[in-house]
Amino acid sequence: MIRASTGPKRPIMILERPAALRSVRFLFGALALLLTCGCTVDTELGVAADFQSATVRVSGAGDTTVVAVDLVVDFRVGEHAQGGARIFVVSVATLFVDSTPTAEIRVDDSRTLSPGSSTTVTLTGETRPGAHPSARDLLCAGSPTVQVLIQWSEAPTMDPSMMMIDMADFTTRAIVCE
Repeated sequence: MIRASTGPKRPIMILERPAALRSVRFLFGALALLLTCGCTVDTELGVAADFQSATVRVSGAGDTTVVAVDLVVDFRVGEHAQGGARIFVVSVATLFVDSTPTAEIRVDDSRTLSPGSSTTVTLTGETRPGAHPSARDLLCAGSPTVQVLIQWSEAPTMDPSMMMIDMADFTTRAIVCE
């Protein structure tokens, strides 16, 4: 509340702050309570992915080389995502050894997730024989670290025209050379 007094000398303004201070104290108290109780809020607005594991398998040699992957990935949509459920399609896993693209593998899968929900997906796929003939040399020499990058497209079910593309990556040494 603001009170002004206009007397013969000069105006005097007195600002009463107790109500404003109570509001600020309440907000800081609520924030402190959230932080101390360990509460979390998932603010992801689209589809997010977290890898659990990735295994790469290599068989054949030269023109018969086949590279395969087994990926276990947790997908989730934040509880405050706007636009309703999300349709997402995982299309490709790309393998890199020392930043060198080594193989591109189709891992087609599509799902629908509602806000606040999650699902664990096992993605598998393999290349055509001979599609990446030098992959064996890169994946089976020594003990390389492989970066696996997956890509997906997503759109809210309420407005499929709002399509986005996203990706996630994971590093693994789980390579089986047969």
